[in-house]
Amino acid sequence: MKYIQDYTVILKKRGTQEWTHNMNSFNDNLSKILEGNIGFNYQINDKHTLGMKYQPNKQLSSDGSRETYTHVTTDNQLYDEIYSTANNYTDDDWGHEINAYYNGIVGTANIDFNIDYFQNGNREYSNVKELSEKYEDRNVHSIGDVKNRLVAGKLIVSLPLGKGTLP
Repeated sequence: MKYIQDYTVILKKRGTQEWTHNMNSFNDNLSKILEGNIGFNYQINDKHTLGMKYQPNKQLSSDGSRETYTHVTTDNQLYDEIYSTANNYTDDDWGHEINAYYNGIVGTANIDFNIDYFQNGNREYSNVKELSEKYEDRNVHSIGDVKNRLVAGKLIVSLPLGKGTLP
């Protein structure tokens, strides 16, 4: 998957001085992703149904570059002009999504149960070269490590009560 972004961001901070960062950026990224899914739905009988779906995914590669030009002012006076280039590489872990459900009737109780699990993560390596018109140039190297995990479930049991139901 290839995507290109061209955008402008204006940041303003007001305090004892007003700082403005007017940033114009251009991003160019290429990603290769492997995805799949497998699942089943099974109706045991008229009173019981269950199912599950599993979706693994892996970003095989992700390379990108970004060019940013920033015009910085303080109290409407030029503070600096900054041009930066960034090269990024992302190393993704395998991602996993699982959803399972059960719907059924046990005695007089109607049961609706769902559970979800989600996990992924990555490490992003970034090298930024920053060229300043008025101040010292900088090279910034960073590594970001992200881990995500979610488990969620819902159980609803409904029972008959008089002419209605009690959820």
